[in-house]
Amino acid sequence: MLSTRTVLALSLGAAALTAGCAQQEVKPRPPQAAQPLREPVTEPRVALATEVLRGLTVRQKVGQLLVPAVTDKAGGLRLIKRYGVGGVAYPSGRLVDAARTARLSQALQKASPLPLLISADTTAGPSYPTLFPGPMALAATHDPVLVRAAATVAAAELNAAGINQDRTPLAGPAAEPALAGRLLGASLDGYHAAGVITTVRARLDAPPSPAALAHGADSVLSAAAPKPALAGLLRGRLGFRGVITAPGGTVQALLAGADQLLMPPDLPGTFRSVLAAVRDGRITAARLDDS
Repeated sequence: MLSTRTVLALSLGAAALTAGCAQQEVKPRPPQAAQPLREPVTEPRVALATEVLRGLTVRQKVGQLLVPAVTDKAGGLRLIKRYGVGGVAYPSGRLVDAARTARLSQALQKASPLPLLISADTTAGPSYPTLFPGPMALAATHDPVLVRAAATVAAAELNAAGINQDRTPLAGPAAEPALAGRLLGASLDGYHAAGVITTVRARLDAPPSPAALAHGADSVLSAAAPKPALAGLLRGRLGFRGVITAPGGTVQALLAGADQLLMPPDLPGTFRSVLAAVRDGRITAARLDDS
């Protein structure tokens, strides 16, 4: 499994991109000027990520599994300094505008010793500068070309704000799985074209649609703590090499196959629990590296 290496490979370079603008006034860029933050996961990039991984301490590796919610600069900097988190999540509805969000993203990337995954939930459409219909409304158009175009523009605007991962997959009509798959694939293609890391959802022990994996979904977000059967299916028969993310902050989720814990409600407690599980052998060194 290469999930941790994949995370690092996807995000290497993001810090350099944002740090280069750190001393400049940040202004929203038009979509065509946005620079992609998602790079292809090439073998040299994976090799570099593997080398970085070897140099991390156990505490640093544990921190890389955690993706807390961040709404302000001071709080984000504190979490990076104390826990060395692997990413931050901007909650839905808490973003104000592209310029302010870009300044926050750049400050966080600059403070982090490793590139951060910075994700946003755009369920109601990005707050800047274009307000799109939500995923369900876009899916209701039944138009893959329109869906891809909207995703490309939305992703470019996320890039402009320093956000390199979207946590809001498009949801198509459940009664028409073939159409839902085409719409989801179009959405993923649009985000990838503009350089944003993508997320799709899984329900308990049910994997995401085949279209999601066929179109290169980077991360699978489970609806709750994943069951071991889900991770086994994704890693085994389906050959998924991306990141499995679980909401919340339990050691059990990691033991069941999750690689990241999204927005744990008690970050200090989660950090201590995971570190203790590594030290007492419940989470092996190999499993920690895999995650």
